[in-house]
Amino acid sequence: MQSVKKKLGLILLVLLYMGVLMWVHKAVLSQSFAYMGLYFEIKRFSFLAVSSFLAVSGVLILPLSTPRPSSIVLYALYAFVLIPASIVPLVTFQENAEGYMVYVLMLNACFWILVAMQRMKMRPLQIIALDANLFWNLLAAATVLASGILIARHGFSLKFHSFADVYSVRANFKGSSSVFDTYLYTIQSKALAPVLLAGGLTRRNYVCIGLAVFSQLLVYSMTGHKSVFLGMFATMVLYFVPIGSTKQMSKVLSWMFIGLSTMGIVAVVIDQYLFTNSPQVSSFAVRRLILVPGLLSGYYFDFFSQHPKIYLSNSILEGFIDYPYSLSPPALIADVYFGNSASANANFWSDSFANFGFPGMIVFSLVLGMILWVFDSLAYGVDRRIALCSLSLSGYSLVNSALLTVLGTHGMLCSLLLVALIPKTREHQTSKSQISQQSLRNSHPVVASG
Repeated sequence: MQSVKKKLGLILLVLLYMGVLMWVHKAVLSQSFAYMGLYFEIKRFSFLAVSSFLAVSGVLILPLSTPRPSSIVLYALYAFVLIPASIVPLVTFQENAEGYMVYVLMLNACFWILVAMQRMKMRPLQIIALDANLFWNLLAAATVLASGILIARHGFSLKFHSFADVYSVRANFKGSSSVFDTYLYTIQSKALAPVLLAGGLTRRNYVCIGLAVFSQLLVYSMTGHKSVFLGMFATMVLYFVPIGSTKQMSKVLSWMFIGLSTMGIVAVVIDQYLFTNSPQVSSFAVRRLILVPGLLSGYYFDFFSQHPKIYLSNSILEGFIDYPYSLSPPALIADVYFGNSASANANFWSDSFANFGFPGMIVFSLVLGMILWVFDSLAYGVDRRIALCSLSLSGYSLVNSALLTVLGTHGMLCSLLLVALIPKTREHQTSKSQISQQSLRNSHPVVASG
C-alpha cells in the first residue's frame, strides 16, 4: 500500500511539473519567443494526451530499488529530455505530428532500454589500487596544471560575468581558442573539478575545496559558459543527495520535481515584479534549460526525417563518408529553423536519429547503457557521494550533446578513468576480502571420512 502511495505521489508531481512547464510556456514565453518556434497552440489534443501519458508512465519505471550513481543520468534525461520532447513539439511545430508520434514512441522505448540495463548485475571492477593520499594529490596537481595552462594561453581572469554578457565572452574565447583548449577546459570543469570538490568535502580538505572552486570560477571567467558556474553549485547540492535506499531515492525524485516546478513559478514571479513582465529569469530557467531541448527534438526529427542522414560523416567516419551538408548539424538546424548562426545542440537521442534514424537511437541507447554499467561497476566500493558527483556534469551533457561528444569533449571518458582510480572505502575492501575467503572455502568442500 505504501509503495502504491509513493508511485501515485510521483505521478502527481510529474503532472505538476508538466503543468507548470505548459503554463509558463503559454502565458509567459510564447509571445516573446515565437520567432524561434515557441508559440503555443494545441491542434491535436489526442496526440498530446497520448504523448503525455507515455511521459508520465516513465516515472513508474525509474530505478529506485537498486540506486546506482549512474541513476542520476536517467533522472536528468527523463526530466530534461523525455518530458519536454513529449509535449513541446506537439504544441509548437506540428506539421508532421503523426510522424513525430512514432518518434515519441521510439524515445520512450529507448528510455526503457536504459532503465532495463540499470538492472543488470554489476561486476566490481578495479584497474589499479592507488593510495588515497597519492590519488588526491595527483588530482590536485592535474587541476593546478590544467588551470596553469589555461592561464598561460589566455591570461589570468577571475571576473564574474552577468548572464546577459556571457555570449560575447563566449564568442571572444571561441575566437582565440583551439580544439586543445576546448578539451582542456571541459575536462577540467566537468570531470576533474567535480571529483576534487566532492573529495575535498568528504575528506574535509579545504585546500581541495578551494582549488576546485577556483578552477571552476577561472573557467567561467574565461569562457562565459553558464553550465560551468551553475555546475559548481549543482555538484555541491548533489554531494548531499541521499541515494542509499528506495525510500531515499523516492524522496530525491519527489524533491527534484518539486524544485523544478517551484523554479518555474518563482522565475515568473521575479519577471513579473522585477523586470516588468519581461521574461528574463524564466527565459533561462524554463526556456533554455527545459523547453529548448524539447523543441530541438522536434526540429531534428522534422529535418532529418526528410533529408539525408549523416552517418557520423562529420565525426569518427569523416574521410570515409561524404558529409552531405555545408554546416554542422547544430548550425544547420539553427539556420533552417531560427534563421541565424546559433548552435542548436540537441540531446544524444536527436543526434542519434540525425545520424542513423530510429536504429541509431536504439544502438546508441544500448551503448550508453553499457557505459553506465561499466561506470557503476568501476564505482563499486567508491564513496557514493564522490561517484555521483564524478558523473553528474558530464552525464547532464547528454541533454544537449551527442554521445560521442560527451565521451570525449565533455569528459565522460575522463570520469570513467577517475572513478576507476579513486581508492575504495575500507568497508568495500573488507567485504571483498570476505567474499574471496567465502569463495575459497566453497571451492574446497569438506569430504566426510568413512
